[in-house]
Amino acid sequence: MINVLLNSVLLDGVDLDVERIRKVNDMVNWIPEDQKLKAPYKAIDYVWISPSKDIGALATEKSRSLPKIIRFLIKNLGSVEEASEIISYLLFEKVFTSELINLGFEDGMRAKEQLKRMYQV
Repeated sequence: MINVLLNSVLLDGVDLDVERIRKVNDMVNWIPEDQKLKAPYKAIDYVWISPSKDIGALATEKSRSLPKIIRFLIKNLGSVEEASEIISYLLFEKVFTSELINLGFEDGMRAKEQLKRMYQV
């Protein structure tokens, strides 16, 4: 239950922002070309990059790195797998954060061509 709540509070907002950008862009595309300069809205370029691996599962693998007090508290929430999302928000150990950084880099590199097109590099 807490996993779902955390995701809805922290991640659904990002999904809503991307959806809002899409709707604004769709609206702008309906404006005739000769009136676009006067319009109060402009199209927004974006690249949506999301993790290619389940961060909760990665956190579960590294959960032994959590301080003992946190592991003790999490035991009361259910199994490690059930608390995987909570662990991913609490786990700031180097072994986990390094893996997240590498994952973000790899996912960013997969979107390299999209980013180049967006910035016309």
